[in-house]
Amino acid sequence: MFDLNPIQILASIPAIIIVFSVFGYAEAKVATWFGDPTPR
Repeated sequence: MFDLNPIQILASIPAIIIVFSVFGYAEAKVATWFGDPTPR
C-alpha cells in the first residue's frame, strides 16, 4: 500500500518542517488576534 522509499522519506522531511512552522505561526497569529497574550 505505501512505498517506503528512503529517498522519498528524506525528501519529504523539509516539507514537513515547513508545514509545522507555518502552522505554528498561524496558530500564534490567530491567538494574538483573539486577544491571548501567551504567544508574545
